[in-house]
Amino acid sequence: MQLAGKRYFLGAVDIVEDPRGLLPSRFTPALRAFYGDTEARVIRANSPTGVRIAMITDSPSVRVRVAYGRAAREKYALSIRLDDDSAWLCAPAQPREKFCDFRVGLPTGRHRLEIGLPHLVETFVERIDVVDGAYAEPVPAAGSRMLFVGDSIMQGMTTEALCRSYFDLVACGLACDYVNLSVGGATAALGLGECLDGYSGWDMALVSFGTNDCTQNRPLAEYAAGLAAIFTTLRRQGNGKICLLTTVPRPSQEGKPNGIGKTLDDYRQAAKALQTQFPELIILDGPAMLPAEERLLADGIHPNDAGSAVMAQNILTALAEAWKA
Repeated sequence: MQLAGKRYFLGAVDIVEDPRGLLPSRFTPALRAFYGDTEARVIRANSPTGVRIAMITDSPSVRVRVAYGRAAREKYALSIRLDDDSAWLCAPAQPREKFCDFRVGLPTGRHRLEIGLPHLVETFVERIDVVDGAYAEPVPAAGSRMLFVGDSIMQGMTTEALCRSYFDLVACGLACDYVNLSVGGATAALGLGECLDGYSGWDMALVSFGTNDCTQNRPLAEYAAGLAAIFTTLRRQGNGKICLLTTVPRPSQEGKPNGIGKTLDDYRQAAKALQTQFPELIILDGPAMLPAEERLLADGIHPNDAGSAVMAQNILTALAEAWKA
């Protein structure tokens, strides 16, 4: 029995119809246009980072057929989460095939099922099927909702799948829904803040930029102004809490000046100084969230699966009181 796919997506604000299937999008038209200037950014923006097919079902199995497009990283596995209790990966046997069929077997009874799409690959959902006669309804909207706004580290480069990315682990730990607006290579560029106007109804926003700003030699004043514009727009959306995660460590680059003589820590301090302008800002210190250990990084920059798990636990500990307040 084929399900009406558009009803079953979480983490998307738009569903783009394509001959290959449904492409769930995290972005409003304004944000899609903002990240539409290069092919690399388009691919990363089109990747359904944080998008999940979610349902309550008693079907003994669920079948999902997808088509793969371009990849920011070749991470093609689905993430399967059952009853917010256990999570595992479902990897295709031939990831570069045009289409791929996944069949997820489920235990007897009615369960909450989330199927996370590949977070770094354009993924078109052709169809979703349950066994004929089975119960299947969309998951009701969660009571709380988060926004994640950042660069490749917050997009989950280069974790194996969605359920191993720290933002997904944090949202799961806080029992809330979320939308991830992060794009690999992004900076706290002027103009990004106004593109966030279309997002509302969230309870906490976690913002993190700085690695690319440092690498691209952006002046500290320009970097801080870009962050301030983001916070201003978010604050205008309502009473949700706003958190700043400063740049996590790059062990090989710590203390080394960039082309304008500034270090990663200079960017951290410039970001932290914005708490004077935004006293409600919750600061999460990047080096405290992720220790500067190469074993926790995939490539010297991005947390691997183990690093993401460490980050998630430290962020959850740091946010425990703020989330309750």
